[in-house]
Amino acid sequence: MDPQALVQCPYDKNHRVRVSRLPYHLVKCQQNNPDVARTLVTCPFNARHRVPRQQLHSHMAFCPDQLQPSLSPELGTSLSQRGQEPKGPVAQPAPPWEEDWEAARCRQRPQTRGEARAPRGALWPRRERERQQQQHHRVPDFTPGAG
Repeated sequence: MDPQALVQCPYDKNHRVRVSRLPYHLVKCQQNNPDVARTLVTCPFNARHRVPRQQLHSHMAFCPDQLQPSLSPELGTSLSQRGQEPKGPVAQPAPPWEEDWEAARCRQRPQTRGEARAPRGALWPRRERERQQQQHHRVPDFTPGAG
């Protein structure tokens, strides 16, 4: 649905709200209309759906946001053997990750504490040599008349 589309507020039929702002509006309107809020319940498939308590089961049967999980064969047979239907959305396992951060980290050269570093001058050899030469050939401070 277009985020800029207008929908009707379930708490106040005179309110028209953009879809992108609906969650914030629902919280505010629920607090401002406690009598109406007591008669409405939240859809388990979409928190933006507020329906009268008596119509919840029919709404759940035809909710457009209802998950249609593809049941695994073993889950389907176990449910049919018991004569039970799944209640609510069925959790499915997450797909396998293609990245393995641990393996990537193990391929890197490990850093050890206290590892010998390159001497200061190795990074800038010319500047370091100049600095050492200046310190070596430094002329002591001389103030005339001091004695």
